[in-house]
Amino acid sequence: MRRHPAFHPVSRDHHSILLLARHLRGEGRLRGGLAWQAWQQAWPSLQRHLAHELDAILPLGVQTPAAAQPLADLAACDRAIHAAAHDPGQQERLGELLRVHARLLEDRILPAIQERLGDAALASLADRLDIDSGLQACPI
Repeated sequence: MRRHPAFHPVSRDHHSILLLARHLRGEGRLRGGLAWQAWQQAWPSLQRHLAHELDAILPLGVQTPAAAQPLADLAACDRAIHAAAHDPGQQERLGELLRVHARLLEDRILPAIQERLGDAALASLADRLDIDSGLQACPI
């Protein structure tokens, strides 16, 4: 399913999140301490992203039966991200949690919401779904 334009801003954030996740897992060009520095610089923007999802996107998913289990998994993942956010010893785990976060939304939650709401309803919500978390500007 092609992503509705209303979801493009959050999907762009998820692209940045997946890049950061690769670095944290030691698979990108930034490794070790450099990856952790990138994480520390991105964390405030990621917090804005998570808050935006909680306020604007997840309520749409609550009304979507196909998204029920992925939403529960996402909530657990996001709690784990917050718990590990300041522990450099959790760097690889954070990378995996970020990957899971982005994949749950992109592969399961957003498509379920898009299918349930349809194009017209999503177009009317575009302003509410727009986000400028700052992740695009982070040095990832």
